[in-house]
Amino acid sequence: HDEATGIALTAARQKYPQDDGYFHHSVSAFEIGVNPISLRLAWDRGQQFVPYLQGGLGVMYTSLQGVRTGGPFEFDELFGFGIEAFVSKRFALTVEYRYRHMSNAGIYEDNRGLDTQFVLFGITEHPQR
Repeated sequence: HDEATGIALTAARQKYPQDDGYFHHSVSAFEIGVNPISLRLAWDRGQQFVPYLQGGLGVMYTSLQGVRTGGPFEFDELFGFGIEAFVSKRFALTVEYRYRHMSNAGIYEDNRGLDTQFVLFGITEHPQR
């Protein structure tokens, strides 16, 4: 099961730097994207705790405005690592750190880009394990 590939829809209220580079207030935004180029390396030998690394490249559409991203269409690159704690044969609790860079690759005049860091918690199903 490769979590880095697929469609993701997120809605968040986060603090992003404004045009002057400072965090003045929270900004609500949504984004939808797909990371069709991805790689996930897991050290899974059937043990309860499985560490992994992952990376990917993709595209996204975002409603985020006012942070000099240039426009709603963005490209993203991500890198992350985490650990899965299996609570049964098929299901694991997951904790992951993810770094993401998004920019428009010069398709808009303003292409400052935005770097974000996430800590993610989830439940993962591995039907073929």
